[in-house]
Amino acid sequence: MSDNANPYESPRSNLNAPSPVTGSGGITETMVKYLKDASPWIRFLAIMGFIGSGFLFLAGIIFLILSVTVPTVIRGSFTAGGTFGNAPPVAIALFYMIVALLMVIPSRFLYGFGSQIRNYVQSGAEGELERALKSNRSFWKFCGVMTIVYLAAIPVLTIVLAGIAIGSRLP
Repeated sequence: MSDNANPYESPRSNLNAPSPVTGSGGITETMVKYLKDASPWIRFLAIMGFIGSGFLFLAGIIFLILSVTVPTVIRGSFTAGGTFGNAPPVAIALFYMIVALLMVIPSRFLYGFGSQIRNYVQSGAEGELERALKSNRSFWKFCGVMTIVYLAAIPVLTIVLAGIAIGSRLP
């Protein structure tokens, strides 16, 4: 091995590397075909997100109504050995409705992405492609932020729920 490079050395980057191609002529026919083929599936998944969000919100409303009108049936699930532990039914219903509303946001970004791709394929206007990519960026940014929130909430909720469980066992 005549190579004198240190394999444990930090990688070096070329600060004078050429920038990516910008401007007209950067989008090929194959790229447009792939975008066109993906657009219906993107819109389909967004619509399924809207429908799922609607069902989840409806489930929250039904659960809220049942917890108020038929408290003995619902509260039977909230006993110490029940399905939901000691959580109040109203809190669970509100949680369902909040999650449903949060699901609308990424579905909206995803639907915008699919629709703007379709508009770009039909018109060829670069502004449509820019808007589509902006919606795509917003979708992934929202998913990333929600992932960070979820990951941060796991230890906090674990500690809080452990404290509640320990506190409910004390005499």
